[in-house]
Amino acid sequence: MNLQAQFEKAAALAAMNRNAEAAPVYEELIYALQNPMTPIPDAQRSQLVRSVAFNLAQVFDKLGQYGRAIEFLDLGLSLGPTPFGRAIALAARGECLWGLNRHAEARADFAAARQAHPVIGALNAADSMARLGFPELVDLAEDWVDKVVLDHGPILTVDLRREVKTIRATVLKQRNTSGERIMLKGKCDVCQAALGVGADRCRHAHFRAMFQLGYRPSTGIQSAETWRIQALRKVDDWSICAACLGPFQGCEFEH
Repeated sequence: MNLQAQFEKAAALAAMNRNAEAAPVYEELIYALQNPMTPIPDAQRSQLVRSVAFNLAQVFDKLGQYGRAIEFLDLGLSLGPTPFGRAIALAARGECLWGLNRHAEARADFAAARQAHPVIGALNAADSMARLGFPELVDLAEDWVDKVVLDHGPILTVDLRREVKTIRATVLKQRNTSGERIMLKGKCDVCQAALGVGADRCRHAHFRAMFQLGYRPSTGIQSAETWRIQALRKVDDWSICAACLGPFQGCEFEH
């Protein structure tokens, strides 16, 4: 067997979302890699098996075969992944466990992913929880993303910032779908006043939601507070009270 060609074939099928076809190709490959008669340097064997196991687990996850996905996630986790790889695998394992209604174990794996890597683990777990859509998980996903931005915001890469926005958009979508009111906490980042409730909070919620989806006020707006607003435009996660929002009421947003 040409191992490289087998891997490329499986990866190509998975990339086309032809997961039912990719699974047996990955399985054949992983069994070949585990066979001691296959001529692979021992130093590389574990790394290759681990990589293919995680890919195969992802395929089974997409097929809804959560038990099989966990089987290969456990295989990969047993082969000494890096903290980065361990965090991703644990987040995926938590999602599979939730799919099997093993909720307590799922929560434990989400927490373990975050512990394995405070940024990658937290974001991958938050992404899984947000997509699952259960209210308690959606709330936790938002909290974890906010914590990542608060603790690591200045060092987040462009890709990680994009992931933050994607997760927040998923949270917003889940809440809109469920009819849940967006509840916000903290102070206005412009005037430092405590955020209000009721109508003020609703307007603030809409404004913040627009920012989290990547929109910004059109540049033609003029007001005494405009410069303060613009100074905050490069910050990913911020809030604004109804009073400071006033000049922007009814304005158009640009992406």
